[in-house]
Amino acid sequence: MNKKKWILLAVCLCAGAAVIIGRTIRKNNDTIKTNNEMENVSTATSTDQESEGTESEQENAQGQKGESENGEDVKEADWDAFDLVLADIYNAMPGVSGCSLKSARAAGEILDWAKVNMSATSETKIKEKAQNWYNENKEELVEADSIMLAWESVYEDAKTILTDRDSILPLLDDAGYELQNDSYNMADIETIQNAFEQAFPEAPEGVNE
Repeated sequence: MNKKKWILLAVCLCAGAAVIIGRTIRKNNDTIKTNNEMENVSTATSTDQESEGTESEQENAQGQKGESENGEDVKEADWDAFDLVLADIYNAMPGVSGCSLKSARAAGEILDWAKVNMSATSETKIKEKAQNWYNENKEELVEADSIMLAWESVYEDAKTILTDRDSILPLLDDAGYELQNDSYNMADIETIQNAFEQAFPEAPEGVNE
């Protein structure tokens, strides 16, 4: 084979080798690019999931916090104190010894209870609690069916405290009770009056006349 043919063959071989090498490099580059793209997609998906998880956790935490805050904001009325006042109202039944003093005292007690607790309750709740107290105690109360007679007396004394405080202070002093507040709300005592009218049996007619 002459020299020209050898040179031509060498050129062809080199060209072929260059083509093969070029394809291999291109293929490797494509593979690397594809892998990088897949890694980017995987990273982005993972980041989105983590972000969504974080947002979800934050929302749950905020919801729980809100419920906790709401729970803390809700004030429960002092129903134990309310039951004690109901007992004192019953004990102020007209005709019993010292009923005037007991009535004035119970009037002061119910007004002071209302001043502190009315913002945390309602007429319906007061009626419910009064009914519960009555049902739990009526077997032990000698004149359970006449409790509204006692309440009528206490109610009148409560209105006197609201409208003519000075006139009833001597009676309160004799009863050993000091009013805890300088002023009271007439609407509170009217709400309690409405609740008791629904909770207790109607007062017998003519007994207090």
